Amino acid sequence: MSKKKIILPALFVLTMGLIGVGSAASAQDNSPSASSASQQKVTLNFKNAPIQDILKSLFDATGLNYTIASDVVGTLTMHLSNTSAETALRSILRASNPPLTYDLTDNIYQIKVKHPSGETSAH
Repeated sequence: MSKKKIILPALFVLTMGLIGVGSAASAQDNSPSASSASQQKVTLNFKNAPIQDILKSLFDATGLNYTIASDVVGTLTMHLSNTSAETALRSILRASNPPLTYDLTDNIYQIKVKHPSGETSAH
């Protein structure tokens, strides 16, 4: 069984809590923009965890929208401390085997396998 632990700075948790209070009063999409949320600081600590679980934890912690292709598989051990979400994402994608990539369209990160020719899966 894999262990996973996410530690977020108190200011980030407080900020996300305030955003959550505002969204309860409104039915509008209050998701953070990709540019601002990707700069939020996160700490991630995983041991032999499924890559999809790591990515889900990262995106859920930042409030970013995402899709993960079904062929994104494997496990990863990592520890990143007080790192921007964007840097954490790039580190996860590079450390994965096979390597992963993403497209950012309409504030949605689409995670997929990076193929040698530069083409990605169509999932």
